[in-house]
Amino acid sequence: MHTFRKIRAIRIVSPYCCLATDICFVSLATGFSYAGTSLVAQYTGYGDKRKAEKSAAQTILAMLALSFAIMIIFLIFTKPLLSGLLKLEGSLFELSSVYVKLIAIGMPFSFFNANNIWYI
Repeated sequence: MHTFRKIRAIRIVSPYCCLATDICFVSLATGFSYAGTSLVAQYTGYGDKRKAEKSAAQTILAMLALSFAIMIIFLIFTKPLLSGLLKLEGSLFELSSVYVKLIAIGMPFSFFNANNIWYI
């Protein structure tokens, strides 16, 4: 019976987490990645290696800051969102909370994995 509750918790919360991470945050990270890649390509084309390296570093730092800020927001507002928005209670609330927190902790890694930032 306990396994059924775990699966139910994931099925309830998963669409909201996927919507938030896939559409909003991965799109935002992709935009940062493309902008950084464009700057690096532009400066490389001009022959200015110093500015290209600086642009790559700034893009990576901006994405790190943004991804950690979003992670912290998710961690802070997990319980209010689950109790207020989805009206979850009891063990279902606790299991869903753990799932959302795990997704939030993995978010900074998905920012970099999804965008091929390492090719800048």
